[in-house]
Amino acid sequence: MIRQLLWLGLIVLCSALLYSWLDIAEQPEARVSSNQLVPDYVAYNLTQTSFDATGQRISKVEARQMLFFDQLEQVQFDQPSFTLFEMQAPRWQAKSDQGVWFEGNKVILEQNVEVENLHQDEMFQKIQSQQLEMALDSQVLQTTQPVKILGQGFVIDGEGIRADLISQQMQLFKHQGTVYQHAKN
Repeated sequence: MIRQLLWLGLIVLCSALLYSWLDIAEQPEARVSSNQLVPDYVAYNLTQTSFDATGQRISKVEARQMLFFDQLEQVQFDQPSFTLFEMQAPRWQAKSDQGVWFEGNKVILEQNVEVENLHQDEMFQKIQSQQLEMALDSQVLQTTQPVKILGQGFVIDGEGIRADLISQQMQLFKHQGTVYQHAKN
């Protein structure tokens, strides 16, 4: 009788161990910790157009992916493109690999940033950097990072810039060199 009780106890113990092992194996390994931020919503292939009080188009945002974090009051973009309009016509387009929009219409663009003048006959045609901060309302951009300015027949290399896209006035903080190119006829 004692031998039968020992075998029964051993079987119950092994069954309990096997059940707990199977239960642990079925649980996912990676769990989201309670302090990790989760976006409030995610959008893919986003296009958003903004208008002023008179109904004039002032900007358009496109992105491959957008993550909205209400708690941080910010939006994170993957491959964003910001188009700024002047009198209903596209004027400037800023692109990058990553971007973050903050409350107050401030955007920080990072990785392969390129700001292109969409009017081809202008003196300044492109600004390139790895990081730019842009105020969408005032259309002022700035960075302390290395920057390249491409224009009609020249390329300027420098470090740090403050540019007003409306007035097309640019202040280069540190000039590192300019190369002039002869235009071919």
